[in-house]
Amino acid sequence: MKEQGQHTVAEAMTRRVLETNERILGETHPSTLTSANNLVSVLLDQGKHETAEAMSRWALRASEKVLGGEHPHTLASANNLASVLHEQGKHKSAEAIIRRALKTMGEVLGGEHPDTLLSINNLAGMLRSQGKYDFAEVMIRRALEAREKVLRRDHPHTLASVNDLASVLYEQGRQKTAEAMFWQVLEAREKVLGNEHPDTLWTVWSLASLHRARHQYEAATKLYERAHLGLTKAVGPFHRWTVECFRQSTKAAEEARAAEETRATTLA
Repeated sequence: MKEQGQHTVAEAMTRRVLETNERILGETHPSTLTSANNLVSVLLDQGKHETAEAMSRWALRASEKVLGGEHPHTLASANNLASVLHEQGKHKSAEAIIRRALKTMGEVLGGEHPDTLLSINNLAGMLRSQGKYDFAEVMIRRALEAREKVLRRDHPHTLASVNDLASVLYEQGRQKTAEAMFWQVLEAREKVLGNEHPDTLWTVWSLASLHRARHQYEAATKLYERAHLGLTKAVGPFHRWTVECFRQSTKAAEEARAAEETRATTLA
């Protein structure tokens, strides 16, 4: 359900599983902790950061106590907490947590394990948020190469790495390469995930932002409209992604009008 973007349904179902595991197995049973981590991911998708952080910190403490610091469940909890902190803008704290977890994952799980690669991708996102684009590019390319080898080129996780790489290239000013990569990802995501999946719409939004930066407002407006309408259906009108997409779309429209007024004045 989560992968289909049906977040409200996903949360209800995940909460029921968690409550059942707590009642039958106990709060610190590995299956219960897994359910807690799953709920953190669903909450994060909906932008419920405070609830996600509280749940994530609880799961991490419980997992460390019961399973130890090197257990995969513990490392997954650390990764979730880092993701929640990152989404809240607490980048330094998030980076410190993910680096510790990543080091342990490499030793315990191996460098090509899916959880290790997820952490590498998450670390790259944190580096991007701090403007460390060169370091982020290195990490993303590392994750992408491994995912293409371990998974497949059209796997959703691989496509996520390609999209992240395109974002870094865009932020570095390499717009032509970034645009080609975004269109490549969009075509693949439409085929694999569908036109209305949040990840697909994220790529549409990225392309809108790219065209806006080039002052190509007509193309940007069409892409913003598609992204906003799709996100409204997929994650709801009040989700942080939907709200921010609408804000950027409105800003782009204002910029387009200003540019047109300037052009008209110049020609007058």
